[in-house]
Amino acid sequence: MKYVTSKPSKGLRRGNVGMRSILATSTDPIGPTSATGYYNAINPTDPGKYVVYKVIDGAAPLSFTPQSDAEFIRVCNQLGASATTVNDGLEFIAGQDNLSVGAVLNATGSTDINPFAVYNALGSNPSQQNEWFDTKAPDNMFNLDLDGTPQHSLTEYVCVDTQTTCRWGAPYTGTIIYEVDTDGSVTTKVTATSGPTNGNFSCTVNKKYVANKPIHMHRSAAQHALIPGSLKGTNWGFYYNRDEPITVYLYSYDDCKYAIFAGTVNISNQVTNGSLTAGVTSTYVFADDTYDNTRINIIASKPILCSVEATGADRSIASLAGPFSFRRDSGGISSTTAGASPSTTNTNVVFDSSLDSWAFDIADGQGSDSENSMPNTMISQHYTIGQKVNNYKIVNPNGAQDIVVESWNGSAWVNFATHTLGAGSNTTPTTADTGSSSNLNSNMLWKWTGEDKFYLCLNENSNDEESMQGWNSGHVEAFFL
Repeated sequence: MKYVTSKPSKGLRRGNVGMRSILATSTDPIGPTSATGYYNAINPTDPGKYVVYKVIDGAAPLSFTPQSDAEFIRVCNQLGASATTVNDGLEFIAGQDNLSVGAVLNATGSTDINPFAVYNALGSNPSQQNEWFDTKAPDNMFNLDLDGTPQHSLTEYVCVDTQTTCRWGAPYTGTIIYEVDTDGSVTTKVTATSGPTNGNFSCTVNKKYVANKPIHMHRSAAQHALIPGSLKGTNWGFYYNRDEPITVYLYSYDDCKYAIFAGTVNISNQVTNGSLTAGVTSTYVFADDTYDNTRINIIASKPILCSVEATGADRSIASLAGPFSFRRDSGGISSTTAGASPSTTNTNVVFDSSLDSWAFDIADGQGSDSENSMPNTMISQHYTIGQKVNNYKIVNPNGAQDIVVESWNGSAWVNFATHTLGAGSNTTPTTADTGSSSNLNSNMLWKWTGEDKFYLCLNENSNDEESMQGWNSGHVEAFFL
């Protein structure tokens, strides 16, 4: 945070309060203070508490930390308000050029928390809005997460391939879905929902889609087209064995370089290399079967998004490498980031003694498409999908937990199953599945609720596999502006 008179690069401004909301890079640093004017400030950490900030020209911001609503009102009055309610205090602070207030709020509740993109689109110095805003930009995954892993369903979905009828699922009343254009302008695609619901709309390459509450987005029979901005990394992998040519989609929030390797990762096995331009999807095409059943590793100089599409089939997000990568079963191919077999390839997890690894499968018998693995650093506690469900697999690497599965029948959540799983671990997870080969029911909105994080893989009604991305507590760091 710092005192500003203009909007900071990749940050937010209200009056003289400037906040950086994206991870620093060598070309766009936050420090040192002597060069940038930024100071480390106290972050809100717990629901029900506040941090009130006062910026000072040429000095570190002051931080006040009221621990309750009553203390917050008292701090506001000490700063010049005549507040008797929390809302009085919030509106007073929002109207002061040198004050701001942050809190940890739950996006699944009744409080409306606007996404970062909505505030960012208001201009260089927006007027007082009297609303809460999530100040964490989606390309800063470290601050999107308050629960150990990123909350993918609260970040932007990036479209890497234009599609019609992209499905969305919204399990919470009051969900608003926005389209973010390449210039940062924002359009409302779905107005506030009156209850749990689902639907579809067209998505355009390089545009992003984000909501004020947890959602899931995908395109049936084109699962490669939409990727959460938080599901990013520098090491990706996949393989192919049919339906050439194969198109690889690459997207980065920052300019960077990449290289693609077939087999062991070394210079002699480099298939291609190139540069990515921030905010622009690039593609590479494997024209024929030269590399059938070969481990393909993609390495980037900065975290990127990646997906894969064969011709008429096998469309999915690629597999992001991680310490422990969970999968539906033992089929397909697995790899370390060096292009070798991981030291351990158990049925539902692959891992290596020294390197990150990934797994990828094609036509696993549960469906006709390809599916990616998911690293333990990216799994979630809650999931949803706005489509009929054919079958699903749950992989639990944590303690004993009940996972409740429900579908929305148009007027109420109906329990489909409650899975009681014993304690698992990253190396020996416990599992549950449906084993079905037809739609579980006719309902078009589903949700899975765990007591801890777990991996979920499913087939929707078109028999297309989907390694799911979800959310955790729903807590976000928000500012009233």
